[in-house]
Amino acid sequence: MKQSFDKKWGTFFYEANIPFNVAHHSAFIDVVKSTSKGKILYKLLSYHSIRIDLLKSSKEDLLRRVVERTTWTQSTSMGPLFVQMGGTTLIIAFC
Repeated sequence: MKQSFDKKWGTFFYEANIPFNVAHHSAFIDVVKSTSKGKILYKLLSYHSIRIDLLKSSKEDLLRRVVERTTWTQSTSMGPLFVQMGGTTLIIAFC
Protein backbone atom coordinates (compact mmCIF):
# COMPACT_ATOMS: atom_id res chain seq x y z
CA MET A 1 0.00 0.00 0.00
CA LYS A 2 2.79 2.46 0.93
CA GLN A 3 4.63 1.81 -2.35
CA SER A 4 1.43 2.57 -4.24
CA PHE A 5 0.99 5.90 -2.42
CA ASP A 6 4.65 6.78 -2.88
CA LYS A 7 4.37 6.14 -6.60
CA LYS A 8 1.26 8.35 -6.84
CA TRP A 9 3.07 11.15 -4.99
CA GLY A 10 6.04 10.82 -7.32
CA THR A 11 3.78 10.91 -10.36
CA PHE A 12 1.97 13.96 -8.98
CA PHE A 13 5.20 15.90 -8.42
CA TYR A 14 6.57 14.92 -11.83
CA GLU A 15 3.46 15.46 -13.96
CA ALA A 16 2.45 18.71 -12.24
CA ASN A 17 6.04 20.01 -12.55
CA ILE A 18 6.27 20.69 -8.82
CA PRO A 19 9.81 21.19 -7.51
CA PHE A 20 10.80 18.23 -5.37
CA ASN A 21 12.11 20.50 -2.60
CA VAL A 22 8.44 21.23 -1.81
CA ALA A 23 8.50 17.87 0.02
CA HIS A 24 10.73 19.56 2.65
CA HIS A 25 8.25 22.41 3.23
CA SER A 26 6.57 22.29 6.63
CA ALA A 27 3.13 23.04 5.13
CA PHE A 28 3.40 20.06 2.78
CA ILE A 29 4.53 17.76 5.58
CA ASP A 30 1.71 19.01 7.82
CA VAL A 31 -1.02 18.45 5.22
CA VAL A 32 0.17 14.93 4.42
CA LYS A 33 0.38 13.97 8.10
CA SER A 34 -2.97 15.60 8.93
CA THR A 35 -4.74 13.90 6.04
CA SER A 36 -3.35 10.48 6.90
CA LYS A 37 -4.24 10.84 10.60
CA GLY A 38 -7.79 11.97 9.79
CA LYS A 39 -9.05 8.39 9.27
CA ILE A 40 -11.89 9.70 7.14
CA LEU A 41 -12.64 9.48 3.45
CA TYR A 42 -11.31 12.85 2.31
CA LYS A 43 -13.25 14.50 -0.48
CA LEU A 44 -11.00 16.65 -2.67
CA LEU A 45 -11.72 20.36 -2.86
CA SER A 46 -12.92 21.81 -6.12
CA TYR A 47 -10.64 23.97 -8.25
CA HIS A 48 -12.77 26.99 -7.32
CA SER A 49 -12.61 26.23 -3.59
CA ILE A 50 -8.82 25.98 -3.69
CA ARG A 51 -8.29 28.96 -5.98
CA ILE A 52 -10.75 31.36 -4.32
CA ASP A 53 -11.98 30.32 -0.87
CA LEU A 54 -8.97 28.45 0.48
CA LEU A 55 -6.43 30.88 -0.99
CA LYS A 56 -8.21 33.86 0.58
CA SER A 57 -8.35 32.16 3.97
CA SER A 58 -4.71 31.03 3.77
CA LYS A 59 -3.59 34.52 2.75
CA GLU A 60 -5.40 36.07 5.73
CA ASP A 61 -3.83 33.52 8.11
CA LEU A 62 -0.35 34.13 6.67
CA LEU A 63 -0.67 37.91 6.93
CA ARG A 64 -1.85 37.59 10.54
CA ARG A 65 1.14 35.36 11.39
CA VAL A 66 3.55 37.77 9.65
CA VAL A 67 2.21 40.70 11.66
CA GLU A 68 2.47 38.72 14.91
CA ARG A 69 6.08 37.60 14.27
CA THR A 70 7.73 40.55 12.61
CA THR A 71 9.48 43.80 13.37
CA TRP A 72 8.58 46.53 10.90
CA THR A 73 11.02 49.31 10.02
CA GLN A 74 10.47 51.91 7.34
CA SER A 75 13.58 53.74 6.20
CA THR A 76 11.90 56.91 4.86
CA SER A 77 8.37 58.16 4.48
CA MET A 78 8.10 56.67 0.97
CA GLY A 79 11.09 54.33 1.00
CA PRO A 80 11.14 50.58 1.26
CA LEU A 81 9.69 48.71 4.21
CA PHE A 82 12.04 46.22 5.89
CA VAL A 83 10.33 43.27 7.55
CA GLN A 84 12.29 41.07 9.96
CA MET A 85 10.87 37.56 10.36
CA GLY A 86 13.16 35.26 12.27
CA GLY A 87 16.53 35.43 10.51
CA THR A 88 15.01 36.61 7.23
CA THR A 89 14.65 40.21 6.06
CA LEU A 90 11.99 40.97 3.49
CA ILE A 91 12.14 44.27 1.61
CA ILE A 92 8.81 45.64 0.41
CA ALA A 93 9.11 48.44 -2.12
CA PHE A 94 6.19 50.82 -2.67
CA CYS A 95 5.60 51.78 -6.27
